[in-house]
Amino acid sequence: MTEALRYLIVDDDEIDRMAIEVQAGRFPFLHKIASCDNPVEAFGLISRWKPDIVFADIGMPGMSGLELIRILSGQVPAPVFITSHPEYAIEGYEMEAFDYLLKPIVPERFARCALRLRDFAGMRARAFAYEKEQDSGWIVVKQGYDKYKIALNEILYLEAMKDYTRIMTRSG
Repeated sequence: MTEALRYLIVDDDEIDRMAIEVQAGRFPFLHKIASCDNPVEAFGLISRWKPDIVFADIGMPGMSGLELIRILSGQVPAPVFITSHPEYAIEGYEMEAFDYLLKPIVPERFARCALRLRDFAGMRARAFAYEKEQDSGWIVVKQGYDKYKIALNEILYLEAMKDYTRIMTRSG
């Protein structure tokens, strides 16, 4: 079962915030931690609660959602822009946005985004499911209930597969 993904909504329009909540409510793995109408308040909430996802409008008075995510620079694992401004999509993706949804929100499109968020969180959790021994040059990788100790200098590359990551070593 997927652990809950905590999200925050920042949009200056109350109806749009409610629309995002309704769509997110269809997915039990999405858990709202806050909703606000301006980026300044969002900045404080994000710093405090560290959400996994921020659904941000772009066109807001004072500071845009793009500026907010730029200021946070990597503090939000999955920023999702939800806006009626398609012309900012390239800039959003250049800032490593997870997704870019156009208003009005289409349920099927939101569902694709939500399921991708779930898959991303699972891959991210697996990527961090290893323990690095302090300055030893080894990592311990979990596979099911088993753990394997691998020398870092033996790793040639990692190959992302659908539900797992293959670690290729010199010894095969």
